[in-house]
Amino acid sequence: PLWYSYIDKVLDYFKSDLKAITLITLLITILITSIIMYFPMIYSFRDRFLSRYKKLNDLSELLDEYELMKK
Repeated sequence: PLWYSYIDKVLDYFKSDLKAITLITLLITILITSIIMYFPMIYSFRDRFLSRYKKLNDLSELLDEYELMKK
């Protein structure tokens, strides 16, 4: 019911301008599709970056421990 109400309001707003409705629908579809396609890439990039940061942080901690043991 909510979706039908939304469509009804949009059609009333763009009653005479069918081209605008088509363009908005196309843009929303492209936006949703691009978000769905690029979402895994963003996660992959984030995982690679964070895992490298974690490895470097662990290495730094090991070096600090080594320096403390040396003294």
